[in-house]
Amino acid sequence: MKQEIIFKALLGTHLSTKTNDFIKYNKYVFKVNKNLSKYEIKKSVEILFKTKVKKLNVLNIHKKNRSRFHNNISKRYSKAYITLAQGKILQYYNI
Repeated sequence: MKQEIIFKALLGTHLSTKTNDFIKYNKYVFKVNKNLSKYEIKKSVEILFKTKVKKLNVLNIHKKNRSRFHNNISKRYSKAYITLAQGKILQYYNI
C-alpha cells in the first residue's frame, strides 16, 4: 500500500456527544477520504495506530443546501465507524 494513501485516508476525527459515547464500546469515528475503499481505510488505521480493526462501517454524507442569509452548499464527505477488539484503545484519538 502506498504511503501517501495511508496518510491521506484519515481527514480527522468526528467528535460529538454521540461519538464520545461510542468510545465506551471501542468504537471510533473518523472523517475519511470519500474515494477510498473499506480495505484501504482499514489498512491505514491498522498501520497508523498499530491496532487490529475488528469491524469497519463507512457512511457517505451527501451535500446539503444551507440557506440562512446566503445560499451555501455543504460538502459531501464520508465517516468511518471503526470497532476495535475488546480491551484495545486508540491513544491519540482525542488530540
